[in-house]
Amino acid sequence: MENKTEQPEIADNPAKGVAKETHPTEMEEQEPDQDQKEVLLDDIDIAYIKKNELKVGRQADDINIRLVNLVKEHPCIYNRDHPRYTDANYKYECWDKIANTLKRKRGECKKKFLSLYQKFGNTYVMIRKPELVKQGFPKKKFVYYEEMIFLKKHFELSLVENRVKKLVNSWKKNDRDLAKQKAKALKEQEKRKEEQSKLQLMTSQRPQFQNPKPDFYRRPPENRPSFPQNEIMPRNNIPMPGPSAPQFFQTISTISTTQNFPGPGMMPQVPQPPFRQQDYAEDKPPASNNRENTATDDSHVDFFFKSVAQQVKKSNISDKNFLDLQSTILSALTYKLSYVYDK
Repeated sequence: MENKTEQPEIADNPAKGVAKETHPTEMEEQEPDQDQKEVLLDDIDIAYIKKNELKVGRQADDINIRLVNLVKEHPCIYNRDHPRYTDANYKYECWDKIANTLKRKRGECKKKFLSLYQKFGNTYVMIRKPELVKQGFPKKKFVYYEEMIFLKKHFELSLVENRVKKLVNSWKKNDRDLAKQKAKALKEQEKRKEEQSKLQLMTSQRPQFQNPKPDFYRRPPENRPSFPQNEIMPRNNIPMPGPSAPQFFQTISTISTTQNFPGPGMMPQVPQPPFRQQDYAEDKPPASNNRENTATDDSHVDFFFKSVAQQVKKSNISDKNFLDLQSTILSALTYKLSYVYDK
């Protein structure tokens, strides 16, 4: 028996379990998603708007060109040498015909043609002057210049030149004003940048003092040397001579003389200045063995109490306390003088 290689049958019907190579057709392409549809619609809308804008511009151009051609057919409107140039009724009829042809109002057609006529005259004069051309005039290209070239022989150059001169001066003035505004804006911008840079420097950098701190303060706390407590000298409370706090606030009558005026052993020795000792030595009376001659003069004591009496009265002290104070001072003075003379 002969071995024959069996080949798989390619069925025409793809529903069977046999593989079949298929190619996508135009009908089998997948439909775009919702987002893709929106993008396509946006593109269509933008294209439609652009077409409408172009259509409107072309319609306006067509109307202006038709208006210029219709005026060209009626030379009585622009030609000063025409026999019926001064006939107002005839001109009125011509403008009515033009308006009816364009399906616009007569006044609208007249204003539109006058505007085009002035623009053409300005452009014609500027092109004829090379100094204005070098300065960049005319600023804009006049679209209907070729269609209206037939009017160059029918307008007064002197009037148009005066109008162009005023127009050029106004444009130059506007250019100067714009240049000044730009320069002013640039200066303000530079000033703001300088102020911002100063603020950034002030905030970023701290001021460095002329006398910096020593290295001891710059060390970290763990590296700083510690001082022993024995070297730190404690503050000694030096006792001041005089009565204690509870005795000081008592009345003068209850304080004894011994507490107010301690003895010579407890009293600190106050050094006298040298010039004071010299004066005292000169005024010192001659030495004598008689103790009565060295007694103090009562007149000086009376003068002392009289001078102090006003200050003592202000303290609202009683007469009894005042007498006690006087006796205490007298005893102290006598004790002090006797102590000095004994030395």
